[in-house]
Parts: sequence; structure tokens; C-alpha cells
Amino acid sequence: MRAIHYNALAAQYWFLRSRAQFAGLFGGIGSGKSHAGCFWALLKALRNPHCLGLIGANSYHQLEDATLRTFRRLLGEYGIAHRFNASDMRFRLANGAVVLCRSMENYDSLRGVELGWFYLDELRDTRLEAWRVVQGRLRATNVDAREGRVTTSPNGFNWIYDEFIRRPSGDPEAGRLYEAVFARTADNHHLPPDYVAALAASYDPFLAAQELDGRFINTTAGRIYHAFDRSLHVSPDADFIPGAPVLWALDFNVTPMTAIIAQWEPVAAPPSGGPAEDRAEAGRGTGLRVVDEIWLADSGTMGMCEEFARRLEARGLGSAALRVYGDAAGRARSTAGKSDYAIIRQCFPHATLCVPAANPPRRDRYNAVNAALCNALGRVRLRIHPRCQKLIADLEQVVYQPGTGLPDASNPLLGHISDALGYLLARVMPAGRAGVTVGRW
Repeated sequence: MRAIHYNALAAQYWFLRSRAQFAGLFGGIGSGKSHAGCFWALLKALRNPHCLGLIGANSYHQLEDATLRTFRRLLGEYGIAHRFNASDMRFRLANGAVVLCRSMENYDSLRGVELGWFYLDELRDTRLEAWRVVQGRLRATNVDAREGRVTTSPNGFNWIYDEFIRRPSGDPEAGRLYEAVFARTADNHHLPPDYVAALAASYDPFLAAQELDGRFINTTAGRIYHAFDRSLHVSPDADFIPGAPVLWALDFNVTPMTAIIAQWEPVAAPPSGGPAEDRAEAGRGTGLRVVDEIWLADSGTMGMCEEFARRLEARGLGSAALRVYGDAAGRARSTAGKSDYAIIRQCFPHATLCVPAANPPRRDRYNAVNAALCNALGRVRLRIHPRCQKLIADLEQVVYQPGTGLPDASNPLLGHISDALGYLLARVMPAGRAGVTVGRW
């Protein structure tokens, strides 16, 4: 029998030592959860050469790019001879063990499989039905113990919370079957020294509790822009800066059509994060100020351009450098045969368009706004002039539909101008993520 030495972090150790049938390691980004999960899967395959095992992830992208890369690296580090059949997506180890590799997006393909063990990585976006199907396949008899392990960062009070936390705490039988172990990013001493601080700077405290501390928190209830505080963020000092570059962000609704006008705070050091072209402006600061807003009822893109030009001229900024951000749908929408951005380029030929091919997910935009309002280090990077009353109202009043990640649409006038701000901030300030012998075979 050969011993494997694994330098486990504390949370990894307790996860690997669990004797529950179903154990989960819930941790922050970079906390070492997937590494521990893959090591557990390797041990299980080595100890049980005659049964079928499963390594899964939420999507094939995650499976190929993250989970299996880690598993292959461990096979190499421990000198485990193996073959991988890419067409079948399965490993065969030298001892005869077979490990299936599957995406939980196609969980129905597992209904005819008999498993001795399974390991599922990044389960946070997986459907409960997929989990139930995999649990139901755990019925092989030629295995030391029928067990399943999961590793993931939390994602609100979803079914994973119910399965591993809520139900076991109130049901003694479930408490014997399930165990939850938690890992913080900061507890992984293998990470670069500035890794956690850099992530904390791009997360609001609410998001940091989930993404860095691995805590289950409610991410789909209450105010979307929970970090906004009128007393902190609204200031008459956040006014136009003569001669400074202008950032213009739009939401292409018709009633209303909205936009915000922003400028960088005049600080010498450029911020980190965001595409390289958005970090290239000399002398731009690490914070933004929203200096004005445009709210037009029943207007078209040309009307918006005319009003924006009028605002710039009134402030002596008609010749200022201009960067345009906003809704990616404006690339396709047609007004008199031209897209919205074609009309903008026609009106402002000197402008630089900074619009992606597709909009970032809502959650990414919401996180970017909250992190700019106040990050996990307590730093405010966004100020708003009091004249921006529509934007202020949005930041105070836009809420989630209960139990969803979608905004409450009961007031059709809310949510548009804050979307414009989100398109901008998701682009320029995106929200970032003792040695013991623990096994033998």
C-alpha cells in the first residue's frame, strides 16, 4: 500500500477527512476547494479500481478549463499512469479505475450509469434536478463507501444552502448524511501576497462576504444598489472638470432614453482593472464622478445626441476627448437605417466607442456599481452631483423581484439610467475572484 502526502490547508484537511456520505467544501475564490476536490477524487479512484466514478462541473467549459486541468496536474505530480479518451470523456487509471467526466448541463445522460462515487465542482449554477440525478446513480456495491463530494463558491440561499446547511441543521438524519466545510480565500497562504487585497478593492463588502469568505448571503433580495448612501455619494463637488475627458454612457430605451455624463477624478494614479484601452487616458484618476444625466421621454438617438452636444457646449467641453459606453443592443437597433452607434459616430466623429459585442451579465453590472460605491476596503470610488436626480432615485429605489436576480419592473421608469451607469462601470471598473498524510491506497 502506498501513502500519499498532501499539504492540506485547514479547510481542505477537514473536507478530506469527512466521513459524511455527502460533503461540500464551500469557499472563496482561490481558497483551494477544487484542488482538494480533485485530490479526493484521485484517492477514491485509486482505492476503488473496480467501480465507476464521476468528475463533473456545471459546464464543459468549467470542466475542461479548470477541474480537469487540476485533476491532470495531480495525476502527473503523483506519477499515476493513465489514459484519457477524449471522445468518451473518461480517464482509465493504471489500476483499472474508470472516471467519467461530465457536464451537469447534460445530466440526463447519466440516468443509465451506476456510480460508486462522484465529485462535482463549481456547483453554484447547477440545477437541483441534476444533483438529484447524480445522487440517484450512487448505487454501486463494489466500492469502499458510496460517497459524493462537491466544491463551490456560494451563490445566495439556493438549493445548495438548503441541502447542505438548512436541512441538516434541523433534521438529525440529514445531519448524519451531509457535512459542510468552509474556506476563506485569505486562509490560502499559497496565493500571492497582494491577491486578496486586489480582489477586495474590486468587490463591495456584500460581494466580498460571498466571493472571498465563502459565506451564503442573500444576493437576490432588497435593493440592487445596496452600497449607495446619499450622504456618502451625492456631493456638489462632483461637478464638471473643465477640459477633462468626458465619458458618456447610454441606455437605448425609448421612453425614457437615458444617459449619464461622467469624468475621472483628477488623481494621478490610474486604476487597475478594465480593458487596456480604457486605462490609457493620461492623468485620469482612480475614481469617477457622474456630473450630469440626460433623461428624454419619447426620444430617438439623434435627439439624445443633440441634447448631449448642447450640454457639452454649455460647459465648454465641446472639444474634450470623448469616450462612449452603453447598451450593446445599440449596435443592432436601426433608426432610419442606421444603428444607434452609427448615428453617434456621425454626430461625434472624434469619439472613441467602447462598447462590447454583448452586454455583460446583469449581476456583473450590479456588482461593478456596488464595488465603485464602496469596496470591501471601505473605499468610495464614485461620486454623483445632486443634479442627477433620476440616477439617485434609481440607486435608492431599484429592487430585486423576490427570489430572482432580475429587477422589479413594476415601475417602468426605474432601472434605465442606472443601467447606463452599469454599462460604464462594468467596462472601466469591473468587479473581480501543514502537511499531513490523509490517504492511502
